[in-house]
Amino acid sequence: MMRFGQSGNACSTIVVGEKAFTEQDILVHLMSSLIEEKPDLKVVRKPYLGGSAVTHSALIGGNKHITSAVARV
Repeated sequence: MMRFGQSGNACSTIVVGEKAFTEQDILVHLMSSLIEEKPDLKVVRKPYLGGSAVTHSALIGGNKHITSAVARV
């Protein structure tokens, strides 16, 4: 199991962020709600971050931990 936080056993905070689309906003809240069921995990929700470049940079830079992979066709 992967844990997020400053130390291995510390209370962890997970940042869930997504692009600026309604579907992704819903996914942020769904994923966050599931994570919040674990009492030792805290969630920061960051919906509507912007486009692909912004959300990718946030993920690579450590400003968010989870994102969905939704392809628009």
